[in-house]
Amino acid sequence: LIAPLIAALSGCVFFDKKPTPSIHNLNVVLPKALAGDAAAKGQLGSAFNNSYGYGGIETDAMASLRYLQEAAEADNGYAQLALGNIYRAGASNATTGDAPRIQPDLDKALYWLQRAASQRQSGAYYGLTQLYGAPGFAGADPVEACKWALIASPQSTYCASKNMSAEQIDDARRRAADW
Repeated sequence: LIAPLIAALSGCVFFDKKPTPSIHNLNVVLPKALAGDAAAKGQLGSAFNNSYGYGGIETDAMASLRYLQEAAEADNGYAQLALGNIYRAGASNATTGDAPRIQPDLDKALYWLQRAASQRQSGAYYGLTQLYGAPGFAGADPVEACKWALIASPQSTYCASKNMSAEQIDDARRRAADW
């Protein structure tokens, strides 16, 4: 009776421990990334940015930036999105508690999020909504933020929640339709 109970409990998840991903993935991805494969570079860049680590990799904001930059420049939409979000929010070595090593750079965030959006990376639509809606962004534009919210989700309530006029919302709808 106790043996089946122990066997059943051995598969339980303990929430105080971080998952340990398989190192097999690293053994597959790393050689491809080193050979120049943009998708593998994007995966590796994301792995270094992952707060849980990846196949034994500790979070390393600068390594993440390097691999994502290479993949993004090779026109990898996922890497462009990840890079845009890193530049929008900044990044640190979360597992070691280091201070942010990559400071937010909203101009770079805009550049990479726009490139990702042009490749239909839906996460970029939300990133652009947040960026254009940010009061600290020099290019802040509530109508442009609303446009990206509507592209992300045509039923979005973002525009109404920002107390925009009917004319502004209509303008945003036109911009979204034109895009």
